[in-house]
Amino acid sequence: MIKYYIVKKKVKSNILKPSDIISIQEFENLIEFNKDFIWNEDAFPDELNKKRKVKAYLDFDKEDEKSFVQIIAPFSGFITVYFDFKVDRVKLMKLIDFAESIDCNLWQYKPKQLIIDKEFAENYGKRKKKESD
Repeated sequence: MIKYYIVKKKVKSNILKPSDIISIQEFENLIEFNKDFIWNEDAFPDELNKKRKVKAYLDFDKEDEKSFVQIIAPFSGFITVYFDFKVDRVKLMKLIDFAESIDCNLWQYKPKQLIIDKEFAENYGKRKKKESD
């Protein structure tokens, strides 16, 4: 599982304790009106007893669990993103666009803290392929 964080642009260093936070209401509104996301409750209706809008999936494909990208509500002021198996360039680009729509950056925290921008996303995976050739 690979983790990323969506954090307000005003936050420059301590991204896990942001001074400028994303509200849960802002998160819910964005997911509701973004065709690329589906709520967990809608993706797996039979597995949940009560509806709680705290998790959504990007480009959900129930038949391909390796494609799952979870996005978790900002209980700590930032949105957490989990790639369950493999990071995908196209999904990184969509997450960057999503982050920018709410004046945020997409961050990687480990192994090195850095902002994931479109140039990084476009080149993601290319270095690994070149090294293995």
